[in-house]
Amino acid sequence: MAIAEADEVLYEEVDKRVQRYMYHPFLQASQVRQSVSRFHFQVGHAILRSARVAETELRAVLEAVLLLHQGLSIHDDVDGQSELKRQLHVLAGDYDSSWYYWVLARLGNHRLLSSLCEAVVRINEAKMMLVQPGGLSAERYMELEETVQGALLYALASEYLQRPDDYMPQIRSLVQAYVVNEAMHSRRTPRPLTFRQAYGWLTDAVERVLHLPAGAILEPISTFVIDYMMVIKKTLESQTLVEGNR
Repeated sequence: MAIAEADEVLYEEVDKRVQRYMYHPFLQASQVRQSVSRFHFQVGHAILRSARVAETELRAVLEAVLLLHQGLSIHDDVDGQSELKRQLHVLAGDYDSSWYYWVLARLGNHRLLSSLCEAVVRINEAKMMLVQPGGLSAERYMELEETVQGALLYALASEYLQRPDDYMPQIRSLVQAYVVNEAMHSRRTPRPLTFRQAYGWLTDAVERVLHLPAGAILEPISTFVIDYMMVIKKTLESQTLVEGNR
């Protein structure tokens, strides 16, 4: 996803601060590696810029959301790990979450804290459904993964945007494109989506954004939202043709 030079500088600054929060010498010595989601930074940043949030608050909220996202995500990286590594990943997630609470407590935004807590409940419920035995349809997988990857961003939009429902189709389409891209790079066997299914999902997401009224576009991301989706769409189109010819 293209990002302006000024936004790249902000990303690097926020990333460094979040990395400092997540750092612990024992985790480092145990090679428990953590990272910040650039996608969640960019969409979260666009939401807060659209809402004209003051710079100090914007940075704090981004740090908190990225800490929370990583705290939840790292729990998913335990498959195939030793018992000690699994425990360390869980502890690292809890450590990240404790810093998230600390950052938000300093900010003093209790409504945002409540909204994000409700989002965490939905994320954990979706994760439980994703690991239930018996398999999932592609549609159900996409629905659950959209919740996992998008609930924090939706909470942010609902809290800060004056007319969140006007902007939600664009944000949801971005999240769905992200989910499709992640699914196509998944190491799971079999893949949760075929290339043809992924291409169909992404095409629908692009169409929804293209047909949004002008007033429902998040201005800070309007210049790259289609580019982001179209890069993935072009790759999937070629893969779908190959898959169809097998």
